[in-house]
Amino acid sequence: MVEKVRDVVEALNTFNEVRTACFGQTLDPEYKTYISSFLDAYLKLGIDVIPKVYAVLVHIPHFLD
Repeated sequence: MVEKVRDVVEALNTFNEVRTACFGQTLDPEYKTYISSFLDAYLKLGIDVIPKVYAVLVHIPHFLD
């Protein structure tokens, strides 16, 4: 149970890094690294990739490029 909570906290923390890297006044040049870290943390949860997460993983990098 504690391990699952840690995984959720890690996913939320990595998502927050994506938020600050991609949606601030300036774009962090390493934003793809943050998105990749979020993907790894999200997949550790063992749940389906919902459309909003898919948008973060695929469409945001495409738009920012």
